[in-house]
Amino acid sequence: MLNDDEIAEYEDRLRIDRNALDDAVAEQADIYYRVARAYSEASDLAEAAKAGLDIADSAKATALREDAERTNAKLTEGRLSEQVLTSQEHAKALANHQDRRATAKRLNDLREAYQQRAEALKRMVDLYIGQYFTVSAIRVSVSRQTTATADTGRAAMAAARALKPPPKQT
Repeated sequence: MLNDDEIAEYEDRLRIDRNALDDAVAEQADIYYRVARAYSEASDLAEAAKAGLDIADSAKATALREDAERTNAKLTEGRLSEQVLTSQEHAKALANHQDRRATAKRLNDLREAYQQRAEALKRMVDLYIGQYFTVSAIRVSVSRQTTATADTGRAAMAAARALKPPPKQT
């Protein structure tokens, strides 16, 4: 399962750099698989933690009933429930369940975001094929313009974004 730092890294990688569509497309399936796999594991752990919570509550209730029977004390269901819910065992099991459930939810949200990213990549590749991102002319000087080709378009866009002069076309 992914730790918090790894999850944060995958969250940071959601943004698509339109100047690196080839990299984004190449890594999309692998990242989606890793996130989906981590979500599956986290979901299983959350279910196990819920079962652990139920077992802890049941064990505490049994112990309280046995104590009440041994001491001939009257124990109502309301009082029993109150003691179970305020026990340390319940608090620990509940905290574990909530933590596991929160991680599973975060990974599910990330998995869904990567599904959306895949759709966005498809659209952006279609736009790229249609030359939507191509820089038709970049002003090198006041008197001259250079047309960017498909090979230098990516570098030209990156340079234009960084406010640097584009590489010279050969």
